[in-house]
Amino acid sequence: MGKGRKNLPAEVKKLRGTAQPCREQAAASDTVARLTDVKPPSWLDTVAKKIFKSKAEQLIALRVLTVLDIDMLALYAQSYSMVVEALQKIKAEGKFNTLYNDEGQIIGFVENPYMKVYRDNFDKVTKLSSHFGFSPATRKAIMSVADKKEDKDDFSDFEQ
Repeated sequence: MGKGRKNLPAEVKKLRGTAQPCREQAAASDTVARLTDVKPPSWLDTVAKKIFKSKAEQLIALRVLTVLDIDMLALYAQSYSMVVEALQKIKAEGKFNTLYNDEGQIIGFVENPYMKVYRDNFDKVTKLSSHFGFSPATRKAIMSVADKKEDKDDFSDFEQ
């Protein structure tokens, strides 16, 4: 059974405006140096490398990407690439394959195997994207906090 909600990185909490120093723990992600540039692992395919680079740039801009995140980001990128590949195959071949008997008559239909590949990897992408804050809800929360910081009153630091 789970042990509750996973902790968010301190940088994400700061962007959301929910950071409370009294509750902060010395987490491993806070002590690991932030990355400013990263290369995709060599085992990724071409599409996955492009996805990896794109998402890595976004996370670096938010200053939340660490060395510990590279493998998970690579798995996200490879799963995303497999979703794209499966969709291309499904478009080309269709969602179902036709089964024929020895005389060439249609005896039934079976789901295209790429449908399972698509579903499995789509689930992985969805789960991993929430870990990195790629979901619309997380993005909305971060953007609303960023907007509030821009409208910040110069004297708000003195009110406490």
